[in-house]
Amino acid sequence: MTKYYVEVPPIDSSKSWIVIETFNTKEEAINFCRKIWAIEDGMFCMISYVEPYWVIDTPNPNYKSTNNKYLDISDGFYHQEDAISYAIENYGANEEGKVCLIYEV
Repeated sequence: MTKYYVEVPPIDSSKSWIVIETFNTKEEAINFCRKIWAIEDGMFCMISYVEPYWVIDTPNPNYKSTNNKYLDISDGFYHQEDAISYAIENYGANEEGKVCLIYEV
């Protein structure tokens, strides 16, 4: 039977991604991601701009936390291209700095 995992990247890129929920349908997994992180298609953009830096974030595996929905992975980059390169090299992000949080097994 097909299952859909919602996984988040760890702060330490050398470690395995963290499975935080399992669903029977992709629609359930997408709805969960929409509700928790306000992402529409299971694709999470790891890059954000916090003046004057571009930072790499990951969803907090403790998603029920009311304090922080996201955790900082990097100290920051002055150039967006450097942040995207870091996300690609260390987390398998696409050219926009996005990673898919939903995996079919």
